[in-house]
Amino acid sequence: MGEGKTTFIKRYIKNKRVFVFDVNNEYKELPTDTNRKQSRLIDLEHEKFINICLDKRNTVCVCEDATGFVEGRLSATYRKVMVSKRHTGNVNIVVFHSILSVPPRIIQLSDYVVLFKTNDELLQVEKRFVQLVKPFISLQRKPQYSYETIKL
Repeated sequence: MGEGKTTFIKRYIKNKRVFVFDVNNEYKELPTDTNRKQSRLIDLEHEKFINICLDKRNTVCVCEDATGFVEGRLSATYRKVMVSKRHTGNVNIVVFHSILSVPPRIIQLSDYVVLFKTNDELLQVEKRFVQLVKPFISLQRKPQYSYETIKL
């Protein structure tokens, strides 16, 4: 926490079509009317978020603080959101506060990972996500708010 993830996302989504699952109420500048170009869902209904994402087109769909959302595995309906990106034109951003909280299937379905500093243990990262080890080590030597972008 506190490494700049939300700030990074807010810069990325500026002036774009966006729909945010705003678990921590960090996107107060966005309206809650999901029919608007930019909007957010604050009522914490995962299935509602997923269904709205499936209806969106050419939109950045942000699942903020996804650790509780996916609870260790990716649901079939959210997997559909991730897989349908080519048909919908959507960009899916899934935010976790720990590398070890990320289900491996999300990594498999992703084009990029933007990695910020975490408190994860190197041995655990090595066991689970070999492709993230070098950037993980590199970030440990960098200042706060640094990040690494990894093309998968």
